[in-house]
Amino acid sequence: MKNSLSCLIGLCALILNAAVANAADGSEVAISDYGWLSLLPAIVAVILAIATRQVIVALVGAIFAGALPLADWQPFTAAVRTVDTYIVGALVPVDGSAADPFYMQVILMTFFLGGLVGVLVRSGGAAGLIQPLLKFATTRERGQVLTAATGFLIFFDDYANTILVGGTMRPLTDRLKISREKLAFLVDATAAPIAGLAIVSTWVGVEIGYIGEGCKEAGLNPDSAYAIFLATLPYRFYPLYLIAFVFLIGWTGRDFGPMREAEARARDIEEAPAATTDPSVEHNANEARPNIWNAAVPLAVLLISLTAGMIWAGTSSIAAENIDSSFEAKPVEYTVQNILDRSDSTRMLLLASAAASAIAVLMGVATRSTSLAELVAGWLTGVKSMVEAVTVLILAWAIATICDADHLGTATYLSGLATGIVSPAMLPAIAFVLAAVVALCIGSSWTTMALLIPSLMAIAADLNGGVPEPFSAVQLGTVGAVLAGAIFGDHCSPISDTTVLSSAASGCDHLRHVITQAPYAVTVAVISLVCGYVPSGFGVSPWLLLPIGFATIFLTIRVFGRKSV
Repeated sequence: MKNSLSCLIGLCALILNAAVANAADGSEVAISDYGWLSLLPAIVAVILAIATRQVIVALVGAIFAGALPLADWQPFTAAVRTVDTYIVGALVPVDGSAADPFYMQVILMTFFLGGLVGVLVRSGGAAGLIQPLLKFATTRERGQVLTAATGFLIFFDDYANTILVGGTMRPLTDRLKISREKLAFLVDATAAPIAGLAIVSTWVGVEIGYIGEGCKEAGLNPDSAYAIFLATLPYRFYPLYLIAFVFLIGWTGRDFGPMREAEARARDIEEAPAATTDPSVEHNANEARPNIWNAAVPLAVLLISLTAGMIWAGTSSIAAENIDSSFEAKPVEYTVQNILDRSDSTRMLLLASAAASAIAVLMGVATRSTSLAELVAGWLTGVKSMVEAVTVLILAWAIATICDADHLGTATYLSGLATGIVSPAMLPAIAFVLAAVVALCIGSSWTTMALLIPSLMAIAADLNGGVPEPFSAVQLGTVGAVLAGAIFGDHCSPISDTTVLSSAASGCDHLRHVITQAPYAVTVAVISLVCGYVPSGFGVSPWLLLPIGFATIFLTIRVFGRKSV
């Protein structure tokens, strides 16, 4: 590891020395001539993430590294611009142009959803979603399927999913002699994949934000970000295949590799493992009693208000366009895609999440689950839990600004390298592998998405002959591959936050969780490449590839899996 870091640092030093030498010779460095320097923020981000295990430190360092060549290699100027130009500029324009509400809408929506999660936990609503299902788990197979199914109930946040499902299901899985390693896998495999696929979750704003940045880089309308997000769902082969894999593993009771050994050891244990004493995952005796209505009503308000708001905003926009257009112009049709393109999704998500947060508090008061003070405290706790995520989001936006065509021109440089070398058909597969490697190294799927989506969307557009087509198979496959590959790399990374939380919530040794989960994740990733991203790049419909992949997963489990009896 140290030798690899030394080589990377040495490479960066050579690049910097060459750039300084060119400046000393009096040669001008145009935006399009930064060359390898345009990759400097990404390189520094990966190096610092591996060396420090701190994503925020890595991102700040990456912004500073990108600011150096833009500041003529003046460290003090670069440091000042890191804060007052690029970080501040990620929220409000610093050039006097009109403010774009998009970024603040995403941030506030993320806070409101985090607060909603906090209220659902404090009011007993989250626990109420899970409790009615416990009586159906009478066998090991049913227990595993039920544990995986509960991940769909806590679809709105991967952290809440991990902690609630792991802590709630652990006593049940212990009684059924399901290993802690298997519980950690079931929890981890149904947290980020489901939150990433859900059309309403704490991930939505982040993913839409990154896709919006990619739209700008690719010359597309950023307002199409949510429509592109929805269109990429069938191209998320890894999370979709992984969810199928989880249920088939549970339903058949078959395992292979280190997981089968762990299950065999758990079957041989006469007494259930002792409960963990980790206070972060134990239930609080003072929490409100489970009440499913305290969760069902706010979540229904969230979904209904979002759907109604987007339909209203989209149809109103189309109507206004048709009124303002000339009589000769063809009127805009009221299709689902046109409505989504004009639905102002971030604003509707913000309003829906604010309404759901308020309803969640009112439900807690109306059902007398706990006091208003406790509910407000729960909301604030949920908001605080999203501070780090929002911080990462802001820093990632700053990096995207530094790498855009008006600054370092990273996408332009990568597109130049890819043109004539990378086949458009292979771009989704390459994007999946690249995202997996980056996420494995830095342990953050969100940061991986931020680093790769803007550049790869621009490359996909460039490989399409420079024609910005947002819904081409290559563009959708590439975006879906990054979103999926980031989750795969995150699953295999020992420094991933969700991996650590899954281990803790399940009472499983962290290293054992990584060792037993990795073979399963790699198996699904290989199937995703062979049955998903490679053929989809050649134009095969994802709706045809999904059942093929599901069948391959079933055959793989039947051939290599054995019951731990």
